[in-house]
Amino acid sequence: MDPIVHRPSGCCPRWRLYLVGTVVALVLGSLFAGAWMVYVGIKVSLQAEENLHATLFTIRLVDQFVHDNGRWPQSWAELEQMSFPSDAPSPLNGELAVIRIGGSHGYDWPGRSPHLQERVSIAFDVDAQAIVTTPFMEFNAIKPIGSYYEYRDYGFVESLQESLKKANEERSP
Repeated sequence: MDPIVHRPSGCCPRWRLYLVGTVVALVLGSLFAGAWMVYVGIKVSLQAEENLHATLFTIRLVDQFVHDNGRWPQSWAELEQMSFPSDAPSPLNGELAVIRIGGSHGYDWPGRSPHLQERVSIAFDVDAQAIVTTPFMEFNAIKPIGSYYEYRDYGFVESLQESLKKANEERSP
């Protein structure tokens, strides 16, 4: 006859405790990892959005500089010398002025220049003629630093290229 072993009620074999602990740890770890991925995704998305608007504003700023001075700027300091209202339309962009992308986002110029310099890179030593002939989707003389959403398909790059083309034509006889 087999002896019957009686366990006190509420007692589980040790392996069940390990199994429950492992499942709880995996669930908590998965929740934490999922929450972290959501946080990072939102953070990168917000940075990309801010970089997009900073880049669009900078393209409009340089466009205005080219329109006013007939040449490509040499430095951020040179850009800071010009006044540029935060909602001013760029020259030659016509209906794009209605969109006001890059201008109505609190960029007090030149007060926000350090912020823009952290987010946008300008190739000051670029050949202006090369910019005019570059397809707009390959334009990179002004580009965001870090993560970004596509900035070249809003029409501002084409406006800048037109301003440069006009400035080059006015300088050459």
